[in-house]
Amino acid sequence: MAEVTATSSSSQTPKARLHLLDLPLETLRQILFEALMCGIEARQPYPLGRKSLPFDRHLHPVFSREELATLEQRVWGCPSFWGKETMTRLMRVNKQFYEEVYKILWSDFALHTAGLLENDESVILDWLDTYNPRAFDSVRHVHIRWEVLVTSPMPDWDYYRDNIMAYIKSFPGLLSVRFQISLQKSFSSEENDMDELKPLAVERILTLVGLLGNLDVKISWEPHPRWPDGKEIIDQCLEKLGQGQKLPLLHQQHLQSWPTEVMYINPAFKDVEVVCPRPSPEEMRSFFTRDWALKHWPKADRLKP
Repeated sequence: MAEVTATSSSSQTPKARLHLLDLPLETLRQILFEALMCGIEARQPYPLGRKSLPFDRHLHPVFSREELATLEQRVWGCPSFWGKETMTRLMRVNKQFYEEVYKILWSDFALHTAGLLENDESVILDWLDTYNPRAFDSVRHVHIRWEVLVTSPMPDWDYYRDNIMAYIKSFPGLLSVRFQISLQKSFSSEENDMDELKPLAVERILTLVGLLGNLDVKISWEPHPRWPDGKEIIDQCLEKLGQGQKLPLLHQQHLQSWPTEVMYINPAFKDVEVVCPRPSPEEMRSFFTRDWALKHWPKADRLKP
């Protein structure tokens, strides 16, 4: 009979423990993405309802601190995930995590100008220039909500076109633009004027898309219960642009989440006095304000991520 030699566990070579940072970069980024989405979805990712409808990638909504305070205290009635301590937890694990999460949120997600400011992206540019100038070279995708008033002439059309073009050109590495178009009928327009006004709206939309050159540009309709006929205008634009009308799954899911419009200012909070507190050190180390913090926050009050 062959002799069997027992080997004690103490003499076995211990297995090497796999560290998260030893994983391939793509695997690590996918894990961080899933962990990040868990935190976002737990806080209701886009609490502006139909004003924030992602198309084919998740949104990265940007608020100024004053806007964020107003939304938290008068609209949502709860703290925000974006730009707050909750959002920075993964970033504070170590420097590599900080860089990877930063890339996911600024380069993989679509930058979305959200909040109370309508059609004024220049305000966001000034804000980023002050608090996070690094973002200009990081952004690859933008998501723009565009309110189109179907009337003739379109109010401030030249201003809006120039404003959008300046905003888009501010991101040298930009790859794609998604327009979420909210079509609204002018109260002064009679029903029999629509046959003339609809082609004008199509022309304005196509003109702006045409100015964006080689960028990947797609448009989508923000459903409006008070004027469902607006979809006809978007369908005509999609046909002329050669874009299919089949909506991405992400977009469909969020449309189902917001079947009707939501009230913007919560009546329960309409009389709340909005307080905009000084940001905590955790917030200052977030991706919103880190560059600004490194310049202005006292060294004793900040730590490197």
